[in-house]
Amino acid sequence: MNFFFGLQVQPGVKYTQRPPKGSMLRLSQAALGPNVTTRTVVSVGCEGQTLVVCTLQPGRVDQCPLNLCFNDAGDVTFQSEGGVVHLTGFYEAEMLEEQPEVHQHPIEPLFQHTEGKQKKSKKTKRPPPGNTHPTEDKDMQPKKKSKKAKKQKP
Repeated sequence: MNFFFGLQVQPGVKYTQRPPKGSMLRLSQAALGPNVTTRTVVSVGCEGQTLVVCTLQPGRVDQCPLNLCFNDAGDVTFQSEGGVVHLTGFYEAEMLEEQPEVHQHPIEPLFQHTEGKQKKSKKTKRPPPGNTHPTEDKDMQPKKKSKKAKKQKP
């Protein structure tokens, strides 16, 4: 189940948040507050590092879509320099390891590493785009029997 997250970040103030146990925080947007007239930098701190996630400028970039996820393993800090920023997102329950992924499709690698050399992986023969009938491609037509095979018939 998902729950809304919203935080109004005042400039120069550091806010600390930890997602509830068994959930993660997905930060999805940063937007300038009303009446902000100055360039504003939004930073997020996690695992001992503080990183700039967006720079907002009134009249040019008033909001910025984000897709940042933070689990319940540690604190996350938010801060802004310049003006008031509204951060929005939601808390999302983390999937248990025993639940299968919804979209699990094996992906065939284009290249395989072999002793420092790249080899192109083998692909199955497919008709070129636009051919809807396999007999339109000469490589896809049935092979003719050789003369030797015809003579061996009783």
